[in-house]
Amino acid sequence: MKLPSFRRRKGKTFLPRLDKEKGLRIILCFFSVVVSTLVLTFPLSYYSFSLRVGKPAPFDIRAQRTVQYVDEEKSEALRREAASRVTPTYTLAPFANAEAEDAIRRTFQLIREARKEGKLIHSQVESLNSRLPFPLSPQAITTLLQTKEDLNRLQERALQIVKLIMEGGIKDTKEELEAARKKARNLVLRSFPPNAESFALAEITASAIRPNLIENVEATRKLREKARSSVKPVYEKIMFGELIVRKGETITPQIWRKLTVLGIVGKLPLLKEVLAMLALVAISYSVMLLFLTKHSPEVYFNLKLQSLLWLLLFLGFLGFRFGLSFQFTPAIVSAFVAISLASLLGGEVAAITLPFLALLMSVSAGGEMQIASMSILSGGVGIVSTLRLRDRFDLVKASLALAGTISLLTLLCRVWRFIGPEELPLALFWGAVSGIIGIAIAWLGVSILERLFGITTTFQLLELANPDKPLLRELLLNAPGSYQHSIITANLAEAAANAIGADALLCRVSALYHDIGKMKRPLYFIENQFGENIHETLSPTLSSIVITSHVRDGVEMAKRAKLPPKVIDIIAQHHGTSLVSYFYHRALGESDGEVEESRFRYEGPKPQSKEAAIVMLADSVEAAVRSLEDKSPQNVEMVVEKIIRQKLNDGQLDESGLSYKDLNKIKEAFLSILRGFLHKRLEYPSEEVRVANQDNLPPQNAGKKEASQGNR
Repeated sequence: MKLPSFRRRKGKTFLPRLDKEKGLRIILCFFSVVVSTLVLTFPLSYYSFSLRVGKPAPFDIRAQRTVQYVDEEKSEALRREAASRVTPTYTLAPFANAEAEDAIRRTFQLIREARKEGKLIHSQVESLNSRLPFPLSPQAITTLLQTKEDLNRLQERALQIVKLIMEGGIKDTKEELEAARKKARNLVLRSFPPNAESFALAEITASAIRPNLIENVEATRKLREKARSSVKPVYEKIMFGELIVRKGETITPQIWRKLTVLGIVGKLPLLKEVLAMLALVAISYSVMLLFLTKHSPEVYFNLKLQSLLWLLLFLGFLGFRFGLSFQFTPAIVSAFVAISLASLLGGEVAAITLPFLALLMSVSAGGEMQIASMSILSGGVGIVSTLRLRDRFDLVKASLALAGTISLLTLLCRVWRFIGPEELPLALFWGAVSGIIGIAIAWLGVSILERLFGITTTFQLLELANPDKPLLRELLLNAPGSYQHSIITANLAEAAANAIGADALLCRVSALYHDIGKMKRPLYFIENQFGENIHETLSPTLSSIVITSHVRDGVEMAKRAKLPPKVIDIIAQHHGTSLVSYFYHRALGESDGEVEESRFRYEGPKPQSKEAAIVMLADSVEAAVRSLEDKSPQNVEMVVEKIIRQKLNDGQLDESGLSYKDLNKIKEAFLSILRGFLHKRLEYPSEEVRVANQDNLPPQNAGKKEASQGNR
């Protein structure tokens, strides 16, 4: 079939209605960037509040990233050792040698003066000793006062020895001074016979010796600082998955340092780190917003949906930081965020958000690529699994798929030596459990958020597709013909949606509920009539009001039953503003004046989505084909083409977004399904059939057949 050309009218746009809304979106985004940055940079781990040095660890804690850090304790020990090996710098004291020689001369001068006095009493020895430059023993003083040796010769010998000893330099230390004095005594005793005079001279010489090398404190300090700075820092490496502390093990200062380096506990980040993360988050969020403006404008221009996006990212980052020390936290967080986004905002939004989620978590953990890879894989599996959910068993398969993915990542971590062989079985167990936990948390979150934000999700639709739902049971009991019609319409709509890539589950569920409004007056619709047609006793205007009211009644019932907003929208739009042609033409025949066409049209609005348009076409096609007496393939195809052309020419598809290519695929999908449902029904209303086969039916027979469509 080649459809006639048509010019698509401008449909619903997503341009902001008020500048205020734009301002609110900017404020919301800015606030989200700031809050996310703070969460990603500041230590928020649960262990920050439960770990203390000297206390037992409440859980096993493993490294969530590979990090190399400087071991300050070992580095400082090496620096101290290098500084201690530096020899102090000494400076020659210019007057030390002269002072030593002067002290010897002064000593002998005082002894000569005492000898002239000729008295040797105890008080004289003490008086002399108090006036000497350095104290001598009473025996040495007495010997020198009574000796017959030449004091000048003794003095010169003492000066020679002192000069000889001090020329080698004597440092200002106790050890060096004692060694120099000992050397002086030994030299005297070797030079003179061992008598009282030699011992007295040795004592004078040793006492005159003094340090002549003074330590240069400033020069020594500089040399030691240079030695310290030349020592390279000692680096230690913590591997991803490494066990830092076991449950019950006492936390030592060394373990605390590792926890601090990993960011599990400890100090606040540097300002430059916060600013760098702020810039990265701002860029990431800007790219996501740019994507939304092009591919998901309904999310970008909807403040509530955009708030949901930032909220899920915030919850993901918060969960990641609080569970930082658990090895599989990135997988659980990514699965939660990805599944929630795919379910609430669509697979495209989830797909563009996932890489940035992984990037930001990885950077906040020090650039650990294992976190990024784990996040991408687990989140990707979560998105694919969510988009394929069709029944409860699919949820089980999604859990198993995610558990298998994380287990595979665990094996890869073993290959990369991030996990030891003795730890592999437990890691595999927790990896599998993490996959199941991720799915469980995600669906718990989805079930809460879908109601808070009024969003239609796959999980809701799966529940509504259950035939035991109250509305469907009531439709079956009160309007069995409408129920059967809805079942076939649902099959047609689902097949068509699959053919063009629309939301097949939404089409199926909406088709099941699209005619629930007929339960209020079931006998006014032809498929529920088993005898007389009630409309034969009513005026065309009243009949039209009754027929068109089933849409409004259906919307009210759907709202009372709290059906999802998207389903309610399709119920309201599944007839668009179509004309109830049979009663309109009947009114024309019965009226002498003009008949206002708008009174015989549905209230609308026209279908605003591909899914709503598909349900409209499936509804009309099913009714038309079932009314055919001649259900040959050629006749069925002709009727399907005419239905689509009629909706097209009436402008009912202008705002749906369907293309010519989509309509051709929809037609083929309808035909493939209809071949299994072809059976007897009243012939298609003459308004369309007359165009198709140019039949001229008798007025009475035509009225009955046309009413079958008019009563829809």
